[in-house]
Amino acid sequence: MNQQTIDAINTLGNFCGKRDIEELTSSALTEKYNTPQADIFVLFGGSIICGGDVLAQKIREELN
Repeated sequence: MNQQTIDAINTLGNFCGKRDIEELTSSALTEKYNTPQADIFVLFGGSIICGGDVLAQKIREELN
């Protein structure tokens, strides 16, 4: 693999792997984005598996 390809992969990884908040809570969303809830979530293929689990848990908590 050439250096240009490696650099491009690392650029994509840094962009897609960004974590905007430390925990998925109303207070963290309010502090960062001035809103208590998110209307949409985007998980890229590079997301770690537990990212989907965290999202599912928070959705279940809101529905209960």
